[in-house]
This record gives sequence, structure tokens and C-alpha cells, in this order.
Amino acid sequence: MVTLALALLLAQEPVITGDRSIVSQCEVSDDAEYGYTQENPIKVGGTPMYGPARQRRFLQALAGPAGQPLTFKRRGSLAPTADGIIIDLYEVTYPGLEKPIELYLDLYRWDPPRAPQGLLCASEIGLAPPDAAPPPGPPPGGPPRMPPAPAGPRPPLLAWDRVVSHAIDWGQKEETPPIPLDEAAPLRYGVAFDPFTRIARVTRAAEAAGKRIAPALFAGIRSAETLLVAFPLDCGGRLVRPKSINVTAQGGRPLTTVPGIIEGGALARALPAFTAPEGAIGVLLRASTLPAGHVTIAYDGPACPPEASTATLDVRWTSSPGTPPVSLPWPEGVEAPPGTSVAVTVHALVNHEGVAQDIRVADGPEAFHAAAIETVARMRHGVISINGVVSRLPRPTGHTFFFRR
Repeated sequence: MVTLALALLLAQEPVITGDRSIVSQCEVSDDAEYGYTQENPIKVGGTPMYGPARQRRFLQALAGPAGQPLTFKRRGSLAPTADGIIIDLYEVTYPGLEKPIELYLDLYRWDPPRAPQGLLCASEIGLAPPDAAPPPGPPPGGPPRMPPAPAGPRPPLLAWDRVVSHAIDWGQKEETPPIPLDEAAPLRYGVAFDPFTRIARVTRAAEAAGKRIAPALFAGIRSAETLLVAFPLDCGGRLVRPKSINVTAQGGRPLTTVPGIIEGGALARALPAFTAPEGAIGVLLRASTLPAGHVTIAYDGPACPPEASTATLDVRWTSSPGTPPVSLPWPEGVEAPPGTSVAVTVHALVNHEGVAQDIRVADGPEAFHAAAIETVARMRHGVISINGVVSRLPRPTGHTFFFRR
């Protein structure tokens, strides 16, 4: 019976549709090979009994780098690894992707799943550790569990208006540097401005000019667009001008840009408090920030170096380690029979210093909220840098804490 149900489940090839947020609603891995190799699979756990459903739940949360809906299908199981683990191979694609992506998933082991580089989460993954998640209903003869939280809408993990609010606050305090397109030679080839940086810089420029901070100032800035600017190169008195900019995410997946080159006065208006050299051009990348991968700039003549008409620049992401979550004791004064299990899910935004902000409880009994919120506030998350510049863009995080009596 289990075998038949499993076969029917794996035969399905779902198409994921609906409104997709551009800002990832889960952590994106800082490991370029995560999920893309058999040796470094996405560990969803669950064993053959529940693992296939957990794999599908993970894949249904994913979206393309610009929020594109995904389709996926299972290609089969691979030969066991050296330690005897069988890995499942899935084929994933989204509109505009030239070649399908291959993702490797492990249903025998567990590690909190993240989005592989080049993808993001359009919704919560919603997977708890297989050995920690309480089964659906009390065991026969066992103690009752705490009643679930009342049904109702959950708070959005990262609403755009919250990003704007954080960017305005930051712009009033400090200058926000752009991301260099090349870590080895900052400001030689060009820069990138994610939406958070653009809003912060617009705010700072408006305040310096004595203007009122109003929504109209940010009307042309969208959460799904990062502005890339390529500079001309001075090759010993010979000026080589850029003519196009293309971006390839880690793994060879090309990203799309808004049609048209931005230059001249239009580029100057799009760059608050930043003066690009004459002859620079810009494009709007359909992504919330500059992804790990490569930026290729084409010029109207041989560049110096590499003495070719194109320059391909590496975009590197690095992340500092954070503090792992801790197990929480049962709160004093909360009565429940021994063996009771309670789960509390907390959402937050992580700022550029790895500190959680806007901490909100998404699910769980109220008596346990304070302990979970306090724990997230004390935690420190990893700090992400792109080409050596710390990313100011707030990123969502979610934690599920289990309390046991």
C-alpha cells in the first residue's frame, strides 16, 4: 500500500503558480554547490515514508531568481553514495531558463533546507526536523498536546513597505555604498545598486537638499530590479566604452534585464548622490540584488586588460557564521501534562549586522511567544558580503522552536 502511494506521488509533475514575491522568504545558501551536486544535497529528511512529500513541499516553495514560478519533476534515484545514502535527482525549470537545473535531494538526512544559489523562496519552506515535529495527533494512550494556535492570516515574511521603511531609516543615518562589479578592482569596471541601496541614497540626497521624504521619491524603484552600471575604461588615453551588460548566476543560469540601456541624463537621474563617469551605461537586472555568478561587459573595442572586447567579472558572496538556535525550556507557570509538545514559529528580518529586527510570531500558543522572541533577538545571524561590501538588504529568517514538558 505504501509502495503504491509513493509511486503515485512521484508520478506527479506539479506546476507552481500564483503571486510570487521577489524577495526570498528563506535563507539562500552561501555554498555554490549546495543542492547542485550529489555530494552536497538538500537534506529534507523523512525517510521513504514521508520524504517524497517533504521534497515536494521544499520544491514548491522555490522560485526563480526574479520570482519566476517553477516546474519540477523527479528524474529518479541515484546509486548509493560511499556512505550508503540514496539521493533523488529532480529537474527544475522556470520561464526564461535556457537549460533545466538539476537539484539533488536527500530524504534520509536532515539539515534546515535553504534555497540553492540562483534561486529563492517565494513562500515559507515550512519543514520541521523529522524527529522533532510532533505527529498529527496524540499517540494512543499518551498525554494530550497543547491546543494549536487559532487559525488566521500569518504575517508576511518580507513585505516591500517594510524594506522601504528600513532603507529610509538607514539612509537618514549613514551613507550606503554600492556593490562593486569586481572585487579585485573596485570602481574600475562598474557598480550595482540594489533597491535598498537606491532608496537609502535617495533619502540621504533628499535630506541634504532639504526635501521632504515622500513616497513619490521612490516611485521608480521596484523590489525586483537592481541597477547595474558599467564604466568606460581608459586604456592609455584610448577610451573604451561599454555597450552591454549581462549577468549569469552561479551554475550558468542567465538572468534577464529590463529591455533598453540607461545612459546620459536618465542614468544620472537614476543614481542619487553618485556621479558615474561620462560614457557609463546602466541596465536594470530583474533581481533583488546582485547574485553570485558572473557579470559580462561588452565594449566597443578591446579593453585593457584583458585586451578583448568583453570582460567577465566574478561576483562572490561570502557569509560570516552565525550563532545556532538553542533549545528552550518550558516556561514557568504554564501548566500541561508531562510529554506535551508545543511548536512556535517566529519570523524576523536580519539586518546587515546579523541582528534580527521586526520579530513576529507566526504560529504557536501565546504563553510561549515571549521566550521565542527573546531567543531570536539574542541570536546573531551570518553577515553577507557581495564582492567585499556588506549587503544592507534585509533578509528574512524563520525559526521554529519546540518546547517539551
